[in-house]
Amino acid sequence: MLLALVGAAGLAASAQATTVYTVGTLEDLTGTCPNPASGTCSLRQLIEYEDSLPPHPEAADGIIVPSGGYNLSHGALLITQTVVISAAGARTTNVNVPAGLPAPQRVFEVKPPVNGGAAPTVVITGLTISGGSAVEELNGPFGGDIYNSGSLLLAEDWVTGGSASSGGGVSNDAGTLLLQRSLVSGNHANSGGGDSGGIQNHGAPGAPGTKAVLVLEDSTVAENDARLGAGIYSWSPEGADGNQVTVIESTIAHNTTREEAGGPVRGPGAGLLVADGSANVLDSILAFNKEESIASNCSTSGSGTITSPPGFGHNIESGTDCGFQSAGDLQGTNPRFSSETPQNNGGNTNTLYLEPTSPAIDAIPANEPFCTGRIDQRGLSRPQGAGCDIGAVEFGNLPTPPPPPPPTPAPAAPTLLTSAPPSVLTTTSATFTATVNPNGLPTTVHFEYGGVFGGATIAAVTYGSSTPNQSLPADFANHTVTATVTGLLPNVTYHVRAVATNSAGSALGPDQILQTAADPPPPPPVLGKTANVAPVSGVVYIELPPGATLASFSRSPLPTQAFAALTKGRAFIPLTEARQIPLGSTLDTSAGVVRITTATTASPKGKLQSGDFGTGIFKLLQARKQRGLTELNIIDNRNERQICASTGKGKKRARIAAGHPSKQVLGRLTANSHGHFTARGQYSSATVRGTIWGVQNRCDGTLTRVVRGELSVRDFRKRKTITLFTGQTYLARAPRR
Repeated sequence: MLLALVGAAGLAASAQATTVYTVGTLEDLTGTCPNPASGTCSLRQLIEYEDSLPPHPEAADGIIVPSGGYNLSHGALLITQTVVISAAGARTTNVNVPAGLPAPQRVFEVKPPVNGGAAPTVVITGLTISGGSAVEELNGPFGGDIYNSGSLLLAEDWVTGGSASSGGGVSNDAGTLLLQRSLVSGNHANSGGGDSGGIQNHGAPGAPGTKAVLVLEDSTVAENDARLGAGIYSWSPEGADGNQVTVIESTIAHNTTREEAGGPVRGPGAGLLVADGSANVLDSILAFNKEESIASNCSTSGSGTITSPPGFGHNIESGTDCGFQSAGDLQGTNPRFSSETPQNNGGNTNTLYLEPTSPAIDAIPANEPFCTGRIDQRGLSRPQGAGCDIGAVEFGNLPTPPPPPPPTPAPAAPTLLTSAPPSVLTTTSATFTATVNPNGLPTTVHFEYGGVFGGATIAAVTYGSSTPNQSLPADFANHTVTATVTGLLPNVTYHVRAVATNSAGSALGPDQILQTAADPPPPPPVLGKTANVAPVSGVVYIELPPGATLASFSRSPLPTQAFAALTKGRAFIPLTEARQIPLGSTLDTSAGVVRITTATTASPKGKLQSGDFGTGIFKLLQARKQRGLTELNIIDNRNERQICASTGKGKKRARIAAGHPSKQVLGRLTANSHGHFTARGQYSSATVRGTIWGVQNRCDGTLTRVVRGELSVRDFRKRKTITLFTGQTYLARAPRR
């Protein structure tokens, strides 16, 4: 569906558990459990056992948490290895820090191992997580209930009752955090800086790749409070990369910035505050958030932006400070909730339901990419009417079959007898099959599925799509149910499960994996016409030049909504396999690395040249002359005039106003290449004569750096060429304003 949009391959709720353990006690037992498979260990013991294993990022073990209240008294549950924690449901299962402990403690901490290694990928589903706290002088200021610096998926969870200096509910500290069908409410930032009552999205300074990525889908953030950024606050200290926030079909309401014990209110943006990076909001509601008694849904500062992506929109804001003006956006509009606080309207978590007269109902066209085939926070399929409803909840009742005739034996929840392995039909289609016994009640069956792509750090939404419900009669026979889906991506791993529901309950089939086949390798590139591209790591997106079509890009049809890069408001398509693309295409390698191979005029005939490129957005061009010189034209991903004019404070701002530009980076590109390649920035171009190098467009000019090898840099303003060697840099200065 996106990434970044979206995704963490990472976030493999998807990853099929190799071994599954079950928690056997409500007590917070410590020490080593002699036999993890015995069903007698505590939750803490099973997590510590997983942490003790060698790294296993591609093979997630599972921990099942039965219903009950689990009170922690021995510190946070530290998770340093990839694992899937599946609980019985947020309404019946709670992991809590009780009041009265001698020192503050969180509930969960997701971190890389202390001895080094990759950050873990963690999935937590079906839990209420509550009562945690973080105090700067004792256990650090960030994350009351949850602290995350890895890749974390929270699905059908309720995060509540947390307190901290920053991120009372959750702090995503330079990590990847995805919330699906979850509720974050009743959290507080009431000490120290007192910011980010519900969710903190915090980038860290240092090397590239330290930005924080937050995705909110079909979820609610409500009734959190803080001195600043009561609902969601995304920010970074100076030196960190731009954060990313994506809000899809979610509700952010009734959050309040106010005076706390740590001091007075610090500013507006009670619902969504972005001080660094971007926030893209679509099909969502921001309403009734307040700064004390003053309405304040959204605010930005620094380099932060909040956008309703063109072509999507369909947002409701009760005021106008979010600035939503895309097609279908409604400003100054009351969404008409049926209550002021989240209530039990069905599903795994409480929600802010809609009145029958709400303007949110059927406001999203059925053909919009984030409508048909999705499910809301309660698990209800969208749409229920002529279109989908804005926000986390679809108006309508959860399926309740009529009372069945008295059967013998007594009716019960359906039984999923078997789930056959998915059958791959083509590179873009597959068939799912399950056998279900309705057990005497009218039953509906559908399949949930979602894809994972992009290597080991980025993933698409888990179970983000579903097939239409199929009805079974109220009998005791075994019925085989099949569904065929199209529009899949080639060379992608998908996860599938069957879901059968009747009035007595639901049955979930096992998670199953299908792998769509890759297309044949592309033919050799043609000089001046085409180039061959292949993903190396992370996620890479392609935007075709005007006039090119999906059919010319792929030998298999792609879905029109397939993982579009919504954060940039452009028609980007994920690169999941080696492909041939027309020159003039734009590549987004902000979250990945791509290998580019082009033809040359060098001998022998048919000789090719290639290089690996990443960290930026660029247009790919090639001259027929100049020995097949391949040009990578860097595209800035920030508004130069706005960024360069507004960066800095005090003397620094005065210096900029006097015509001394800042070092703010607007666009960049790193490369490891051999052959005839040139990276073109705004004020200079760099032609490779060696191996590893990088180019940055900045407010003060275009900076070229040679890590290893040799480069020729052409300064456009000075009209001269400079040769750089290993370790050298050159700044082609921008003209003073």
